[in-house]
Amino acid sequence: MKIGIAISVAILILIGLVVFMATLGVAEPATPATAPDKLVIISLPRDLPSLAPDADPDIDAGDRYDRTFKAYESAKRQLAGGSVNSSVADDFAARLIRAAQAGKIDHGFLDQRIALKPGTKHDFNEAFEGIADLTLSYAGELLDAGKRKQAAQIAQAAFVLGHRTVTHNTRLDARYKGLMLMQMSLSILYDAADAVDQPSITAEDVAAWADPIERMTEAWLEKIKIVRSVKPNIGDLINIAQNDQDLTFRVAAILQLGAMQYNPGSRGNQRAIDSVLADLANDADPLISDAAKSAQAFTVEELRKMS
Repeated sequence: MKIGIAISVAILILIGLVVFMATLGVAEPATPATAPDKLVIISLPRDLPSLAPDADPDIDAGDRYDRTFKAYESAKRQLAGGSVNSSVADDFAARLIRAAQAGKIDHGFLDQRIALKPGTKHDFNEAFEGIADLTLSYAGELLDAGKRKQAAQIAQAAFVLGHRTVTHNTRLDARYKGLMLMQMSLSILYDAADAVDQPSITAEDVAAWADPIERMTEAWLEKIKIVRSVKPNIGDLINIAQNDQDLTFRVAAILQLGAMQYNPGSRGNQRAIDSVLADLANDADPLISDAAKSAQAFTVEELRKMS
């Protein structure tokens, strides 16, 4: 009985302390979810075997990907019906293969397609997922039909797009989609590895990527839960915005603070958000500075359109 009373008293004290802190304007503290060991850069090992085709270093892959995305946007109405004829799928597969064979790739080749604004529903997401689904479904059909060489080429090109998206971009929307595309490409590429043009690439080489991609995905998801949450712990969100070693997550957290300024949870959180965004708007890194300014300029009308 006495233990129960003690527990009840402790709970009441804790609730009272939380209310008192909110009244004083104290922001939520960060939790172990954003401890220093959680804010390190998580990347794929550099010693994994290459799964890329031979590529010409003088040909611009970014330009070929750009034309592929534009072609998809033009064909969206035709693709919306669900049933796509093989000539359309073959065209997009060929586009990805040609892009994979181009070896010049600039950083941010897909970042430029994503607006630097909180909560924007990006056309990029629809196009990237559409191209991935279209080409990999086609590759799967070819594999089932015994056309292993064609299936291998398409899966290899899709994997290269995914890998380049992860390693040559900063925005979370792009990089996470790239990681998923790498993962989806592996099963087809593994089954058709013996038909890849490069004899040095084996099924074992393909399999070597599976665990690193899974580990990276799991680690990223822990932080994505915070920077994409509609009701995050503000202390954790601020901690990522200020201290994450990966620019990708800092930018994502900063933009989410722009949305959270209209639903901060307490006066203390509101003051902390305003202070952090004001400070980061003067950051030496232009991407951080621009993200903070965009977050500050985000309006409640824009927030309503998100819901």
